[in-house]
Amino acid sequence: MIRSLESVGGEGWTSLKSDEHTTVFVGVLAGGWSIVKTHALTRPKDSLAAIFRRTRLHRQFRGTVRSIRAGIPAAIVRLVIRGRDEEGRVIDTLIMERVPGRSVLEIFADAETNEETKRELAELVGALTHTLLAEGLFNRDHKPSNIIVDESRGGFRPVLIDCVGVRKAKTGDTIERLLKNLVVELIGYSCAPSSTSAWRALCASLPDASRHERKAAW
Repeated sequence: MIRSLESVGGEGWTSLKSDEHTTVFVGVLAGGWSIVKTHALTRPKDSLAAIFRRTRLHRQFRGTVRSIRAGIPAAIVRLVIRGRDEEGRVIDTLIMERVPGRSVLEIFADAETNEETKRELAELVGALTHTLLAEGLFNRDHKPSNIIVDESRGGFRPVLIDCVGVRKAKTGDTIERLLKNLVVELIGYSCAPSSTSAWRALCASLPDASRHERKAAW
């Protein structure tokens, strides 16, 4: 059991989120930047989920594997372990790579981001959305805050950072639903995309559709 992040070579840890069930940290682990998530299994439904490895962090691990196998860039999960905290609660801990860059939400919300950049990003996110469904996957939590734009390799590279909602696509899982989730969060943060950016995302998500089909989706 990991007693502390420092005990396994961690340093410079900063808390990103903390509530009754979940904590998220970022810091250097084994020489590289990492994200560490912990989730307390205290709810009645968690007991059954733990037996079948269907807890939130196990679902994130499986969603990440599905995404990467489908050729979709996603933050690599390095480890998922289970233990107890000092209060005796059962805790799942997930360690994943930290993708460098800002989220799509942060970039759109930044007043200094020009429209050309937003249009380019919208097109790339649309293409990512197309790949998800084309590979038989659906992301129930497909939103700008869960997509990091990695610029470390030159150019923009959208990367999924939370794949807990990635599952096999079912009947009724459509491009329109995925795109709606993207737009709704931007609207909620008062940084709705322009009609041009939205149209570019739509066209990229439906590359083989006719203009009439795209208009119907719009």
